[in-house]
Amino acid sequence: FEADGARIARNAIRACISFRLLDLRSMGIEELVEHLGDVPLYRAANARFLGLSTSALADWLVGDLVRAGVARREGDRLLAA
Repeated sequence: FEADGARIARNAIRACISFRLLDLRSMGIEELVEHLGDVPLYRAANARFLGLSTSALADWLVGDLVRAGVARREGDRLLAA
């Protein structure tokens, strides 16, 4: 687990945020940054395995979700695709 911890952490965060975005249909990028910092699971996984600022984590996540076709970005909002 430790060897693949970063990959597993990224997958877990991406999956949880994907479902949150499907539920909400859209969220502001700053709202996402705050959410990533507020939820203990995301904070712990990030601190232990990724070591990113919440802004950097959100930037990676937005890019990854857009690349995967799960979301699209419109200005400062992330929308479910």
